[in-house]
Amino acid sequence: MLRSSRTRGTRRRHFVTGLAGALVTLAAGTPARAADEPAPPNAPWGLGIIVGEPTGLSGLHAIGRHRAIDFGAAWSLDGDSMHLHADHLWFSFGRFPVSEGTLALHYGIGGRARVHDNGGLGPRFPVGLTYWLPGGAVSLFGEVAPVMELVEDTHLDVEGGLGARYLFR
Repeated sequence: MLRSSRTRGTRRRHFVTGLAGALVTLAAGTPARAADEPAPPNAPWGLGIIVGEPTGLSGLHAIGRHRAIDFGAAWSLDGDSMHLHADHLWFSFGRFPVSEGTLALHYGIGGRARVHDNGGLGPRFPVGLTYWLPGGAVSLFGEVAPVMELVEDTHLDVEGGLGARYLFR
């Protein structure tokens, strides 16, 4: 049975929205540890790629031990448009102990602009996981980001993907 792309898009959005809700619930449900939590590598800049919806370049600038500015420029194959975003991220360490490297929950708020015929603009709420490989030169991440588009029309959109960044010291 063939399904329309609209049905597949709706199912994908429901799945991603459910995953985002579960991650937000996890982030809010447990207090962060202070003294024994692992620290992220001391690398103020990262640059890499994100593969998903949309797919493109991803960057990060650390502004403290638990915060960063995330930014991206990517192409949406679903809507045939360029996406530009920037987010203020917070990292929560120690929730998921790993034997090597560092794993953190990240969540934040930012904005997205869609560049195409009609344009689009709205707030973005990313939630995901970031893993810093041992040695601290590379980070891997996955995230979902509900977006409430307010300009050209009002609707809920969901972005998400997996990515990797090389970290510059």
